[in-house]
Amino acid sequence: MFSFLKKWSGNISEIKELQNDLSSILARQGINFMHLHPEINKCLLGLAREVGAERAVEKINQFMEEITSIHPEISPKEMSDALIDRCRAINNLAR
Repeated sequence: MFSFLKKWSGNISEIKELQNDLSSILARQGINFMHLHPEINKCLLGLAREVGAERAVEKINQFMEEITSIHPEISPKEMSDALIDRCRAINNLAR
């Protein structure tokens, strides 16, 4: 039981550290990490666990660029929906 709690505590510490890193990186772009859609938030955290916070933000920015290149006349709402759909698919694959 103790080892489970120790591991759980370690995971929470890692997630909090990643959240802080992502918050500071996104703040430089004028984005509040905590105001992101839950699917985007979850995707960013998952990517950050694998490749680091900087690279995770770069990957999300790359997704947005890809969406814009495919649909150049996309509205902000459509962009948001497309990004959420992409993140949802990534989150489902990560399960």
